[in-house]
Amino acid sequence: MPGLTPSRCEGLTPFGSRSVAAHVVRGLAGFAFLAVALGYASRLGWWTILPAVGALVMFRGCPMCWTAGLVETVLRRWKRTPGAESNSCVDGSCAGGTK
Repeated sequence: MPGLTPSRCEGLTPFGSRSVAAHVVRGLAGFAFLAVALGYASRLGWWTILPAVGALVMFRGCPMCWTAGLVETVLRRWKRTPGAESNSCVDGSCAGGTK
């Protein structure tokens, strides 16, 4: 991910998100795009490719990819200690001042 420091990127996968809420919002948008694409396919014909592509972008692949990302995001959040911004040390220095 360009522009992000290693400490902000650590633990991120192509399917996961930074927060569970952001991931769920992205999934709701993806399912909305998918519903539009399937609901209007008979009336709009080829134009339904646009919301279908929107659904693929929101899901970062297929709905199963989104589900895998949700599981990764929840597990990463669950493993994090409460109140800690990051569990990783970069260049030997940690957020709390100790290694």
